[in-house]
Amino acid sequence: MTADSPDTVVAPVAGRIIDITEIPDPVFAGKSMGEGFGILDTPGGDVVAPVSGKVMMVAKTGHAVGITTASGLQYLVHLGIDTVELEGRPFTITVSKGDEVTAGEKIGTMDNAVIEEAGKSTATVVIVTNTKKKLDSLDVDYGDADLGQEVARAHPKVAAAPKPAAENAPDAVVAPVAGRIIDITEIPDPVFAGKSMGEGFGILDTPGGDVVAPVSGKVMMVAKTGHAVGITTASGLQYLVHLGIDTVELEGRPFTITVSKGDEVTAGEKIGTMDNAVIEEAGKSTATVVIVTNTKKKLDSLDVDYGDADLGQEVARGTAKVKDPAPAAAEAEPSSEPSSEVATVGDGGVAKQRPAELTGFDALAWDIIDNIGGAENVRSVTHCITRVRFYLKDEGKADDAVVADLDGVIDVVKAGGQYQVVIGPEVENVYNAIEAQLGPTDDAPEDVREKPTTAVGWVKYGFSELIGVITGSMIPIIGLLAASGIIKGILSLLLTFDVITDDSNTFQIINAMSDAVFFFLPIFVGFTAARRLGADPIIVAIIGGVLTYPTLVEMSNSGADSNILGMPLNSDFFGIPFHMASYSYSIFPIIVAAWVASIVEPWLKKVIPAILRMIFVPLLEVIIVSVVILMVLGPVVMFISTGIATTIQALYDLSPTISGAVIGAFYQSLVIFGLHWAVIPLVAQDIAASGNSYLNAIISSTMVAQGGAVLAVFIKTKLEKIKSLSGPAAISAFCGITEPAMYGVNLKYGRVFIMASIGGFVGGLLTGLFNVNMWGFTGSLIGFTSFVNPDGLDFSFWGFLIASAAALGTAFVLTWFFGFKDSDVEAERTVKKVRLGRRDPVAK
Repeated sequence: MTADSPDTVVAPVAGRIIDITEIPDPVFAGKSMGEGFGILDTPGGDVVAPVSGKVMMVAKTGHAVGITTASGLQYLVHLGIDTVELEGRPFTITVSKGDEVTAGEKIGTMDNAVIEEAGKSTATVVIVTNTKKKLDSLDVDYGDADLGQEVARAHPKVAAAPKPAAENAPDAVVAPVAGRIIDITEIPDPVFAGKSMGEGFGILDTPGGDVVAPVSGKVMMVAKTGHAVGITTASGLQYLVHLGIDTVELEGRPFTITVSKGDEVTAGEKIGTMDNAVIEEAGKSTATVVIVTNTKKKLDSLDVDYGDADLGQEVARGTAKVKDPAPAAAEAEPSSEPSSEVATVGDGGVAKQRPAELTGFDALAWDIIDNIGGAENVRSVTHCITRVRFYLKDEGKADDAVVADLDGVIDVVKAGGQYQVVIGPEVENVYNAIEAQLGPTDDAPEDVREKPTTAVGWVKYGFSELIGVITGSMIPIIGLLAASGIIKGILSLLLTFDVITDDSNTFQIINAMSDAVFFFLPIFVGFTAARRLGADPIIVAIIGGVLTYPTLVEMSNSGADSNILGMPLNSDFFGIPFHMASYSYSIFPIIVAAWVASIVEPWLKKVIPAILRMIFVPLLEVIIVSVVILMVLGPVVMFISTGIATTIQALYDLSPTISGAVIGAFYQSLVIFGLHWAVIPLVAQDIAASGNSYLNAIISSTMVAQGGAVLAVFIKTKLEKIKSLSGPAAISAFCGITEPAMYGVNLKYGRVFIMASIGGFVGGLLTGLFNVNMWGFTGSLIGFTSFVNPDGLDFSFWGFLIASAAALGTAFVLTWFFGFKDSDVEAERTVKKVRLGRRDPVAK
């Protein structure tokens, strides 16, 4: 056949030929590895070559074989899904790298019984791995096919006119260390294997010793720890030699580098040494990697010779893309330096690479920024309990799939004009690393959502905005409320077991620690609400201080002869009577105060001359807003919020058991829609006002149930990726944060969430049946001290333990037997959280 005639492709196994997008694996179905087709319902047995050509790769575990045809197309036969984990047991491959094969010729066998017993799929895939560069079209005949039957024809692209030799001359790449050359995807590191840093190859079984330059060029970077060297060739390709995996942690001890930045080197020239003994003693891998870090912008192709190689032996050829005939002035310089600093991409086409010395959260932060369009695409960034939240200038520049697949990222959610990266418990560490690398950013954009045009639309819009304001105001202080609840519980235990007495100084000090957050809640909520609504946080915090001023708190306790709607008119202002409510421990009045301030403040700035604003804006704002809240809006808000709390308690009192069962079953469903943020302030207000909350006790059991379900997944699964997600998610749920469990595992594999909800139903029912009460804000297992009655240990504590055990046990057992199996991972769903309202600071 000629180089541009079609390849005849036959079925490597018998079965039903399907479109590649129907394969139960997101990588193959998403065509990220290339065009192709799938085969379902295969009986196993013999496996034949799908095309005629040369065997270029045989996976150690036998689950994949690569063949290159005379046309230059590269085919990969992948037997089963995730079968690499079976370590070769189901496969016998009878060909080796370098063998010539004919389409239909037997190349091995496949044992379906072993695959299915391990819970894996026998779905087989044939893909053209160099689709983008070489494939013009692939015509597939779908339907049933016998073993060796022709099922497709692949047309290669017609070769273009020869490129100018000077521009198309490939870089000769030699082995920087002796060893076995392997495909980059086989490197035991997800960053390199996933090609997120670029195309390349790996070297295993290196003896250590001398290290030579893999290419001729200029040294552009030498890592401080000596584990990596970057070299740019005349073609503009940038090569990185990375010695060992995670060896940056060894602080340079195994390496001696004899070149410096700016030096010119020749391929094969000694540039340093590598001490394998030191690396292996530290428990690290000596696997070495050579990658082209500007692959996306500059690399046309990289042809690698796999197998054993001596030090300095040519093992690959890297060909750069040919420049456009009339390149832009900005591209006059073909390359840039790999830097030890964070690089960005500008209009000049400067290439990116993750600095080799970045590890841990810093490395993850760099990868996230890189894959959302770079630092220049970020307007602003903030975070909540589990998510880093970006405002991007252009969301189209973000690669959702790549970001979601990064190690350390649970999922990506886009809502309310935000690009949200779900991290889990480590969100603060990742956020700090991102913030440090981004530097100053623009202000967050104004909310540009389309305004409603109907009455119903305005009601929905208003409710959404209200929830957004409440959420943005409460998120920053949730941790404080939880911590104070734990301290309260510890204080109760100390009293119960007579370690201290309630008239001791020790009691007073610990009680102040536990009570301060609640007593001065208006100050803290005022600050966060003002930030969300665009008012001055300090001024609104001062107004919160007014509401909690001791004299006014004492005034609220006085009676009066007259009242309005049961509220005594117990104070007056210049002779005008009004109801002085007790605002310490309150939430909603100060949120309303922040809203009023966001209206008054811009008006004051408009009417007061600039030279006087510094003094008179805060002066008048404090007076106006304080008076409005104290005399009018504060009493109204307190009346409404107290009424809602009383109504909820009355409904609970009608039947605690039924209430517990219903809330237990459905509360975590509210989390999906963001509606739980309407409940959390009511719980906090209830605890602050009365000292306890029956509703919070029920909510606690739902957290335990979610944790029990994801714990079952963690113990049952054999998939490392699912273990790495479910283990930390279970710990988070038992610490009162269910989002990592829900969005990382339970909702993705829907039956798990259902089983967790059943566990919540059982836990909530028992919580109501035992009339369990809760005196702290912190729920789930970590909040056990919140169930200790300050007046002495009672059955609420034991009821909490029984209900939690029942919720955890029910969710665990049901998930284990009915909720999850590893094959579910192939059909995981995409979970999108609905978030009501914008939570972040408005632009000012």
